[in-house]
Amino acid sequence: MKKCILSLLVFFINTSLFFAQRNVTNANDSNTPLHLLKPDYPIAYGIPKTEDIKVVLDKIHAYLNDVTPAEFINSKTGETLTDLSKIDENTALKKGDFRLVTDVTQGYPNVVI
Repeated sequence: MKKCILSLLVFFINTSLFFAQRNVTNANDSNTPLHLLKPDYPIAYGIPKTEDIKVVLDKIHAYLNDVTPAEFINSKTGETLTDLSKIDENTALKKGDFRLVTDVTQGYPNVVI
């Protein structure tokens, strides 16, 4: 008799667990600290590998090397100056996307102390 009552009791406890309400909440920014949420980026960010960093830096170097001419031109005629003994007041560095030389005083007032 005790086995029957015990087995019925176990049966009712187990079946009551199936009908119990489950408190399922989805994590969002109002109920979870932001540092615990998984970001929803279109690109999966992570710790970059050394090889990947080198590839990007090589791309940047190649671009700057292509668009930054290191040569003198005559600013009046636009001709490339190959003989450095012919430098005069019309000689300038050829302009590119990245300027090798800029006038750092441009925009700063000249102050005499």
